[in-house]
Amino acid sequence: MTQFDATYFDVVPDTRLIYTYEMHQDGRKISVSLATLQCLPQEADTMQKVTEQGAFLDGDEDAGARDHGTEFLLERLRASLDS
Repeated sequence: MTQFDATYFDVVPDTRLIYTYEMHQDGRKISVSLATLQCLPQEADTMQKVTEQGAFLDGDEDAGARDHGTEFLLERLRASLDS
């Protein structure tokens, strides 16, 4: 089982989210991250920029899975905003 625990520090509607989060896998903490999600206006669209600094614990360094999970969540966010 995977668990995601987040604390949001800065929320600016339509502009920015800054948050930290811990990831747990089967009850074991595997990482701690600081992330920023920015929404940057473009001509007829909005660009999403994600900046993340992660500390992977005890040899658990599957950044590819983290990239995949982040992209999946951003796609879900885009879909909900488009509907």
